[in-house]
Amino acid sequence: MLIEFSIKNFGPFKDKAVFSMESTALDGNEGNLLDSPLKDPLLGTAVIFGANASGKSYVLKAMDVLQIMVRAPMNPNITYPWYQPFRASNETLSAPTELGIAFTVDDVRYDYSISFDKDHVVAESLYHSPKGRKGMVFSRKEQNFKFGRTAIRGLKSSSMLTSPTSSFLSVAAQYNNETCLAAHKGIVNDIKIIGGNLSTMLNDVIEYINLNKGFKEHMMKAL
Repeated sequence: MLIEFSIKNFGPFKDKAVFSMESTALDGNEGNLLDSPLKDPLLGTAVIFGANASGKSYVLKAMDVLQIMVRAPMNPNITYPWYQPFRASNETLSAPTELGIAFTVDDVRYDYSISFDKDHVVAESLYHSPKGRKGMVFSRKEQNFKFGRTAIRGLKSSSMLTSPTSSFLSVAAQYNNETCLAAHKGIVNDIKIIGGNLSTMLNDVIEYINLNKGFKEHMMKAL
């Protein structure tokens, strides 16, 4: 379940922007609230609106990029074609893109972030809150890794197999670290991006509804 997603130095976003599914104290939202393991309920639906060319589609593009970075280890010689820094400022042209996401899997909150430039991961971290108390799973600066005391088993050896171009989360999940597998599932499998191309969005939605009974029931309820 998505809690929030953040973007910095990607496409039209120079400064950090946050898309949040956390509910507010405003009245009239009760029918759009979902139970969650967090203190407050989360929104069932949210809308991004704004003028043409204001960057709305880049939120979905950034989510897609996050999934690409996490899905599987990268070729060590790759130059990322999805690295698209904010180009209207000299200070951001070669600065890292920063993506962050908070979500829940099996009632546990996870906070993951990754920063990258054109050809390598600059920083990366994963935190989780299995009993409501936030703890580090791992933290990475370039090729220097730190691990939480409760999550170190197997992670140190995985770090030795992680190239500068690959996310550590993708490698640790590949080697079946339980915590990283859960976080990997939450990002890659549980978040569905439909309609990256506006011209085919309707067909994408119809196809996904036909393949996913649960999603169809959710859409009918929302309508």
